[in-house]
Amino acid sequence: SRQMPQPIRLRRACTGASGSGLIVYSIQLARGQEYLLSLNDGNIQEKLIAYERFNNGSVSNEMRVIISSQNLYFFETSPPDLSSLDSLIKLELLAECRATTAKTTIPTVLLVLSVREKEEGGGDGSIITTKKYKCMNESNARKIAQLINYAKNLHDEEKMVIRTPRLQNQTIW
Repeated sequence: SRQMPQPIRLRRACTGASGSGLIVYSIQLARGQEYLLSLNDGNIQEKLIAYERFNNGSVSNEMRVIISSQNLYFFETSPPDLSSLDSLIKLELLAECRATTAKTTIPTVLLVLSVREKEEGGGDGSIITTKKYKCMNESNARKIAQLINYAKNLHDEEKMVIRTPRLQNQTIW
């Protein structure tokens, strides 16, 4: 019988988050996809958009984010698991994401996320909390903010798509 050779590199999905093709193979994005599948119990409907590092902390203090088509996963170690998950933010609850510089004695670049929280009793989610993450530098913060806003826009557009049931056994002239 024939045996399959051992894989040389990690698997990647065939399409990107928006349905377009993927960029050139990247070990970082392949790892991000593997981590995403381990965090979301293998849900292949949730597409990876980016896997990025926030800061140059020690290995035990390094913050990373997995940006997917449905959620943002912030965690402290690599590889991520549910015990190292700092926060999980659903894109439907994200109100704003921006990069900013804190005006302190030592300027600190921050990624600021404004998140709506669902109220008890099914309110409109008007309570907004702010989460701040320290970044390596301004370009890193801007890049991550841009990727998060891109994911948010894709998520919002997906909600606007009208899905119709497939017409079976019917000929359309």
